[in-house]
Amino acid sequence: MKLLKSLLLLTFFLGVALASSNKRTLVLLSNVSSKDNYSKYFKSLKDLGYSLDIRGHLDKTLKLEEYGTYNYNNLILFTPEAEAFGGSINLESIIGFVDAGNNVVLAASPSSSPLIRKLSSELGIELKDKETRVYDYFNTVNLDDNSEDPSRIYSSEFVKSNLILGNEPLNPVLYSGTAATILSNSELAVVALSAAPTAFSQKHDAIEVVGRANALVAVVQMRNNARALVSGSLDLFSNAYFSTLVPSSFDRTALVPSGNRAFCAAVTNWVFQGAGVLRLGLARHRILPSSETVDGLGNSDAASRNAGEESPATYVVGQEVEFTVEIFKKESATTPSTDDKSIDVLDENRYVPVVDRLEGLQLEYTMLSPFIRLPLEPRGDGTFFLRFKVPDVYGVFKYEIAYNRVGLSRLQLQLQVPVRPYKHDEYERFLTCAGPYYASAASSIVAFLALGWAFLITSRAARRNKEKGGKEEKLRKKRQWNK
Repeated sequence: MKLLKSLLLLTFFLGVALASSNKRTLVLLSNVSSKDNYSKYFKSLKDLGYSLDIRGHLDKTLKLEEYGTYNYNNLILFTPEAEAFGGSINLESIIGFVDAGNNVVLAASPSSSPLIRKLSSELGIELKDKETRVYDYFNTVNLDDNSEDPSRIYSSEFVKSNLILGNEPLNPVLYSGTAATILSNSELAVVALSAAPTAFSQKHDAIEVVGRANALVAVVQMRNNARALVSGSLDLFSNAYFSTLVPSSFDRTALVPSGNRAFCAAVTNWVFQGAGVLRLGLARHRILPSSETVDGLGNSDAASRNAGEESPATYVVGQEVEFTVEIFKKESATTPSTDDKSIDVLDENRYVPVVDRLEGLQLEYTMLSPFIRLPLEPRGDGTFFLRFKVPDVYGVFKYEIAYNRVGLSRLQLQLQVPVRPYKHDEYERFLTCAGPYYASAASSIVAFLALGWAFLITSRAARRNKEKGGKEEKLRKKRQWNK
């Protein structure tokens, strides 16, 4: 009995360790002793199930990768002025860390070092020049001594995405630092928090960018679905800013706790793959039997060959086919926190089918350019499908899904299925619609036979008449000669 209990406990702790290993997070600070300044932020991450390893950025034992395996899934860099990192960590290793599908949170400042600026640029976010700060004389919060500081601003210009920020309304976020500029046509970067319209970024006496063009917090989802966050303020994550009162978004005369804690927890959770994570399952395609065709008329005899076969190597022009693909999402389980509030903790090992429609999810059947582009419809069991008729053009075609929506993982799929013409023995032997052509051919044959018969008969009669006339002429000449 004791052995059984011991095995059960061992299995439980191994399961806990395995689950937590999927959320291993390395936190690098300029000074380890400053970790208490961000304890509320770290606690919110622990409440979400993340395991934190807090180190100094010059620790000589630092290793992101060991024996070809990454020791962490996430990296937090609270080192805005770091000129180098300890151990085996450098710019190249961090970029490789992201290229492997892992995630990074980077906090910068107006005095960020060239290393941090270069890293931000590699992540797709360009910070403003050194010593550039964001100011706003209309949305400021006084310091403890009631002195005004126009660089200590608040903003409620959030990205419109519940996947990134959660479903709860957020109070204005307190901020002090620099900004970045994100191009409006950027496919990878999204501004999670921008400055108010009255804000501006200034370096010394030169005003550079005005209004919402100042990106305070930006998030990036790479093409390999790795995610990154770049903030122009380290104070954004501090305990002091978490507990500061700011004017309400609805009544500027009323003071409410800043939204920093909820905002930082929500956006970090999204960056760490805690929300909006999709995964493609098995993709199938088949030739429809006659009873299931789109127009109900059925495939032709040639097109019906191999009907019902799963994932055939090729199609024949004009066949009616069905494509299906499974799509799953990570499930969040609601668990109580120490503050008597429910929080969503992501189950790293559990995916559930997507039963609702995904807006904008389309399937393309393309050869150089799309011949078919239609939406995929859900069946309610995690399977999305589309039925269509193969184009009457043969060549190397491929199925393609390229789904990219703010807050959701990218879905990429390419599946090559060529289209061939009919073989010589696959053409129909009789077509009802070709009746006029059949009649024309038959009438030509009948006319040819009738003309030949008439020609033969008339030519024989003429030859007989000619022979008869010749004999009569000889008799006439013979009689004249006798006389």
